Amino acid sequence: MKLNQDPGPDFIKSQVGRRLAYLHRDIAPLAPALLVEIDRTLRSGQKGAGNRESGYPISVVGAPKLFVRRSMRGGMMRFMGDLYIGFVPRMVHELNVISEARKRGVPVADPMGAIVEKVAPAVYRGAVLTKAIPGMTMWEFAKVETDPRSLSHVVRMARYSVDTMHEHGLIHADLNLHNLYVSMAGDGFSVVLLDFDKAKLLSRAVPSWQRKRNLKRLAESIRKLDPEGRYLDDASLKIMTG
Repeated sequence: MKLNQDPGPDFIKSQVGRRLAYLHRDIAPLAPALLVEIDRTLRSGQKGAGNRESGYPISVVGAPKLFVRRSMRGGMMRFMGDLYIGFVPRMVHELNVISEARKRGVPVADPMGAIVEKVAPAVYRGAVLTKAIPGMTMWEFAKVETDPRSLSHVVRMARYSVDTMHEHGLIHADLNLHNLYVSMAGDGFSVVLLDFDKAKLLSRAVPSWQRKRNLKRLAESIRKLDPEGRYLDDASLKIMTG
């Protein structure tokens, strides 16, 4: 499915120097204060959350609690750090994916914006902005949860969220325990999906062979983090990825 280059009418585009901001209309009037705070946070040198330590909570008067994640290269392109090359910013693509996924009913964080900073012609860096969610990653939860019943419940919720994602045509390119997030908002647990940098949206449900490939990648990432099954045993692994 081909997405528009720019986000829809819920997002307002503004230019500040070399930075292009797409902010949700609910927070767009706070753009100056938000951009200053995002810039201060990302340049602070402090370690952030997530497997790439690139996510940070953001607090600005008048705005809901927000979370900004600096886009970082991984895999073979890790040497480029936060620099990207191209004419369609990856952050804007990710914002579009999250917005469409949420409309389809996929459990994702509320999309709130994307920031793109031009470095040179066709070279840029940037970040994605969402509403903050109280909770922790699935990996963090598995390490601290001592009640087997609670852990089993969250494991099943994680599989439900992944199945929902596939049913609604979303392919996650990097499914792992850092990108499954245990939300503690409301009365109970739920699991939302994070980080759609390389995700793809289909106009139909994800085919079974692609689902199996996604689940195999998830299983491999789980055993890479937890090779002895200390936190997630074989039964949990089967529920999540079998």
